[in-house]
Amino acid sequence: MQSAPNEGAPPQVPISVNIIVKNAEGSILKCLDSLKDGFLRRDDEVLIVDTGSTDRTVSLCRQWGARVIEAPQLRQDLGALVRQWLPEHAETFAKDRQFDQGCLLNFAEARQLALESSKHDAIFWIDADDTYKEEMRGQFRSWVDQMWGRLDSFFMNYYYAFDKVDGQLITLLKRERVVDRRNYVWLGRCHETLCPKPGVKIRGAGFNHLQGLDEMSRGHMIADVVAIIGTLDFVFGEVDR
Repeated sequence: MQSAPNEGAPPQVPISVNIIVKNAEGSILKCLDSLKDGFLRRDDEVLIVDTGSTDRTVSLCRQWGARVIEAPQLRQDLGALVRQWLPEHAETFAKDRQFDQGCLLNFAEARQLALESSKHDAIFWIDADDTYKEEMRGQFRSWVDQMWGRLDSFFMNYYYAFDKVDGQLITLLKRERVVDRRNYVWLGRCHETLCPKPGVKIRGAGFNHLQGLDEMSRGHMIADVVAIIGTLDFVFGEVDR
């Protein structure tokens, strides 16, 4: 008897995709559509926290099939804050067309709302102006299936910046993109950070990326070694995180 194709494979881990948005009608569908091919599965969910859109963002997300939590209360009256903190600049700020739309002063609060409201413990977070272009789409989900319960976070390439002339990638980061929400919390009002809770142990993988350092640094001054090391790719290593 032939074995079933998936016999012996680990159970599939359902994922909740978290996105926070505000007035993202120009990018949100491109972001959502990029998740369809090779990432999203039948039992996954896409959860969007909208912090006060005045355009078609909410309706577009719901038409696409995402679950939307409307949370305009997370925004604060920017005019009142400026009048309180910088009264001498209130008139100048009032001329800005975004002035009366409120200000999201705590991005972590919005992301944490999405994390806590999700159906699943496995959380994949992405921004509304990002697109999912991971080369190993199906393989990444297989890794999550195989290692879930043994790892608290899974890193992915984050193609962060491109040359405006030729479109070449100029900045590549490693970010924790799938995490176990039971062991992580969002902190930070701006430039929010996904932080491990107390008791979670993080250890960089023991890959040695300095094997070529001797060859690369010959003929250079000792001070140049720091710059040379900085050009190397420390993937999941102690220097990277």
